[in-house]
Amino acid sequence: MLARTKSLGSLDQFVGSTSIVRSLRTILNEPGEPRLFSLASVPNSFLEISGVEMAGSTGAMAETWENAAISAVGECVERYCCAVQPPDLIFASAAELGARAYPLETFELFAEQQYSHPDFPFVRQTESLSIPWVEMTRLSDGEKRYVPACLIYIPYTPVREDGQDMLALSVSSGQACHSDRDLAVLSGLCEVVERDAFMLTWIRRLIPERLDLSSSPMLSAWFEQYFGGCTLTFALFRLPSDINLPTVLCVVRGNDLDGPFACVGASCRLNEEDAVRKAIIEAAQGAVWVRDLIRTKRDWRPEENYSNVRDFSDHVRLFGLPEMLQHLDFLYEGPIVPVRPSHQYDDARLTLEECIRRVEAVGLEPLVCDITTPDVVDGGLCVVRVLIPGSVQLSAVHGLPNFGASRYGTVPETLGFTHEIHREFNRIPHPFP
Repeated sequence: MLARTKSLGSLDQFVGSTSIVRSLRTILNEPGEPRLFSLASVPNSFLEISGVEMAGSTGAMAETWENAAISAVGECVERYCCAVQPPDLIFASAAELGARAYPLETFELFAEQQYSHPDFPFVRQTESLSIPWVEMTRLSDGEKRYVPACLIYIPYTPVREDGQDMLALSVSSGQACHSDRDLAVLSGLCEVVERDAFMLTWIRRLIPERLDLSSSPMLSAWFEQYFGGCTLTFALFRLPSDINLPTVLCVVRGNDLDGPFACVGASCRLNEEDAVRKAIIEAAQGAVWVRDLIRTKRDWRPEENYSNVRDFSDHVRLFGLPEMLQHLDFLYEGPIVPVRPSHQYDDARLTLEECIRRVEAVGLEPLVCDITTPDVVDGGLCVVRVLIPGSVQLSAVHGLPNFGASRYGTVPETLGFTHEIHREFNRIPHPFP
């Protein structure tokens, strides 16, 4: 890795020994890797500020060093804002807040069988349980709603002495950072839709359509410019969903010390060509990560029932094992189809409004809250968190899956997946990073 040597303009204030990002490190490409720039953003310690350290690692990949650096800084700032839990959260019961409260059951995270298991770590939220809440805004009409704070902040620090306000483990889906608020909200919204489509596909083994990259001259030229001669192979899939927003999954395969490996990237955009580009870059970034994990966790192997798959790095490392690649085979069973030409708005607000309409068309209600800390506001950035109650959530701890979503039962049938296998839960951990 190399230290940062270029200026990021106004974002320079976020990088330094006393700022959010301690340093930016350029990850050098290995022979046969894409001609892209990959950076890691190394955060400073936040223990004195928030009492906890920021969750997860941060970094980015892009066609230029500047764009990769901007994204890497933004991701670190985003995680920072999500880790700073305000001390003055609304503390009340759902009964006291009334109809504007969206208790945990609204998000359909856990099934009845999970709550009844003696080892299940979370209590069921009751109407009388007093917990911290965060005010959110319904994107359709600006109406205020309240959601449990444990769904917003990562890592969440329980406020109650008995810890019963820790109702679930949240992941970073729907977090977004940008200098333009509309673009931040759009990014967060599309990410939640993307994760919903991926989890439906993986857990119910829905067979996606395979996308023919050569059907788009623009994408073909772009791919040749940055990936021509690359030793990795890329496969693209249009994920099935009742939400009319293109969501693309990319599976990248390569070889390393132990033989073949695979990893994935995904993207949801109003324009399918944009989603294809982003999914490919996300998967290429994942290839850098899985190779690093193969080398730094040489002896890692899954335990019985995958009980040691506890975070996203474990999911990525798992598919660094050649014997796991067979579990991706169902993705390749669908027909090969061209990339769809898509309408694109030049205005971020119009794009956001169209995406909101398409999500609401299936009966889902997107919410947003602003979690920007004062220091980040002063730096000209905005950090938001988007949640969609009832959407299927991505999970990190394999032993704590979010199996409560009714969409697991309704969406496959709506899309015509009626075989018995699409009514079963896929017990293999997902490969999502």
